[in-house]
Amino acid sequence: MSTTATPSPYKFPRRNTYPAAILSELLDGKRITNAQMMDKLNCPHAASVMGHLRNACHWGVLIRDRTKSTYSGLGELTHEKEYWLDGKDIVDLKASDPRVEKFLKANRKS
Repeated sequence: MSTTATPSPYKFPRRNTYPAAILSELLDGKRITNAQMMDKLNCPHAASVMGHLRNACHWGVLIRDRTKSTYSGLGELTHEKEYWLDGKDIVDLKASDPRVEKFLKANRKS
């Protein structure tokens, strides 16, 4: 279920921050879990950062999530959140808001 991407109800997080790194991953079409945010992006408080993106930056309408089962480092069954943006929403955002590409260029690691 894709929502219509309207320009500017959202704002972009500051450059070189955890929210910017996570949003860059999502806008690149990747799915990311809290554990991956901690490992890949060295983000110690992934759930708080996702809350900031959804609420303070107003990306909550576009960010999708689901809870999935996985195993902890101790081999115990646990659950984790997986987040993503729909492909159609990404295409619509890039087509309707030039700030998206500018944001991605500024936040991609070389």
